[in-house]
Amino acid sequence: METIQFNYGQHAGKAMKSLYFQTLKIRLTWIFEVVFVFICIILAAVTNSKILAVIAAAIIFVSILNYVTQVIVHPRRIMKVRNLNSRYEISFNSDDFELKAPEGASKVNWSFFAKVWENEHYYFLFHNKRQYWIVPKESFRSAEQEQLFRNIVQSHHKIATGVIR
Repeated sequence: METIQFNYGQHAGKAMKSLYFQTLKIRLTWIFEVVFVFICIILAAVTNSKILAVIAAAIIFVSILNYVTQVIVHPRRIMKVRNLNSRYEISFNSDDFELKAPEGASKVNWSFFAKVWENEHYYFLFHNKRQYWIVPKESFRSAEQEQLFRNIVQSHHKIATGVIR
């Protein structure tokens, strides 16, 4: 089995931020909010409606609050969790994937993962739509080891890129 090691807490927040911006649901939500605010502002100006202006301001406030929570507050909380700020070890071969943490280990076969997605810095191994394990690309010892990982993953799953649906 091939093995890589990394500090999970060092990467968890960065991975969460990068995932936030690549999710189709988030992008569609932002587009809807911008369009709705724009319509409210135009209608408020045309009809001189204070209610529509307040609605537009409330949507802007809630959108900013959601962004700050998802991209700043929650990742910082995760990075401060003591048991996440330790050495994690991932071992893999063509049949199994094992994640060892200080509090225990999980060994699964590749069919456990619903999908695999990657960006510039991470591989995301999704268990379901909301839960995933990360594999930092910088944690591989060599380009050959990362290529072996890619080949093994691709023998079980398509590695998706771009916007996550």
